Amino acid sequence: MIDGYDIATIPDLTGQNDVKFEINWREMDKDVVRIEIGGKKSVVKLADLYKVVFDIVGPEEQSDLLPVRKTTIRKYIRQHRIRAGKNIKKGDEMVVNCEIDVPLTVEEGLRKDVFKKKSLFKI
Repeated sequence: MIDGYDIATIPDLTGQNDVKFEINWREMDKDVVRIEIGGKKSVVKLADLYKVVFDIVGPEEQSDLLPVRKTTIRKYIRQHRIRAGKNIKKGDEMVVNCEIDVPLTVEEGLRKDVFKKKSLFKI
């Protein structure tokens, strides 16, 4: 979801060791997160971290963590007149309605971010 390099810091309630999550620090490591606690670093798969967080939170928070895609579209309806050459009377016209959906914006992210416009990371 976040394309560039970023760090998110979560403060420790005891005030001793803040937790840092570092993402996209190397091009080849797009699916992992580097976590630092008290000066010690660990690399964790993003899917595993997501699974742990999803299992810890309650049902309301789980629905906020679901990945969603919101697409804003504009519908264009055009009417076309077609003049036949064969198989029906020559000169007869058919009126055909054609609908085209043109996407204006596409937003991808977690449900809480896309629909409530909140984010942990600053983009």
